[in-house]
Amino acid sequence: MATGCSFSPNGRWLYVSTNKNIFQFDSWDTNINSTRTIVSTWDTTLLPHRTYFHHLLAPDGTIYVSNWSSADFLHVINDPDQQGLACNVIHEQIQLLTLNNFMMPNAPNYSLGAI
Repeated sequence: MATGCSFSPNGRWLYVSTNKNIFQFDSWDTNINSTRTIVSTWDTTLLPHRTYFHHLLAPDGTIYVSNWSSADFLHVINDPDQQGLACNVIHEQIQLLTLNNFMMPNAPNYSLGAI
C-alpha cells in the first residue's frame, strides 16, 4: 500500500513510499515499473508506528517525508534528482521542536509554467 509520493525537481524520478520502503521509479523510461528501485528501508522493529508517510518537495529541492504516527523528526531525500542510492535518503535528519502527526504543509509548486 502506497502512503506517499513525490517527483524530483527535474520531474524524472518518482518516489513512492510504503510503510517500510521508499521506491524510486524512472518516469522517462517506457517501462516505468521495471525501473523500481528501493532507495530506503525503515526498520520498524523498535518503533512499529513510525513509518514513512507523506512527501513534500520543498523549495530547496529536497523531499521531506513525514511519519505515519507522532514523531519529532522528518526523513529527507537530499538529492532527489540522482539515480538510486545516490539520492541520499537520511532517516530522522530534521529534528522537530514538537510532534508531527501524519501531515506535511501544503506547498504549491509555482515552477510548473503556464497553464
